[in-house]
Amino acid sequence: MQKICLLVSVLLLVLTGLESPLFAQHTRIEGFVLSAQQPVPFATICAQDCRYGTVSDINGYFQLNAIPPGEYTLLVSAAGYRKITRTISLDSNQTLSIQIELPSS
Repeated sequence: MQKICLLVSVLLLVLTGLESPLFAQHTRIEGFVLSAQQPVPFATICAQDCRYGTVSDINGYFQLNAIPPGEYTLLVSAAGYRKITRTISLDSNQTLSIQIELPSS
């Protein structure tokens, strides 16, 4: 299971580097994934059925760049934690800063 999570995380890191020039708007979702006020490293953050996704760094920080404006359901998961979803709305040329609290499993 850990190998699958690692593979998905690596694929997401690679795919987030392939952002399309069609989405030249400066929209971004950024923030931290935490549990009990501690960072959750390597959490997976997906939007719109994982069409857009990233992985949090060692400090729990993440960025989703160049996302078209709209309403999205974020799916956040990490090994040892329960998955959560969060609905967000992103306006044109907006940087949305959020903090996501993951409950331990």
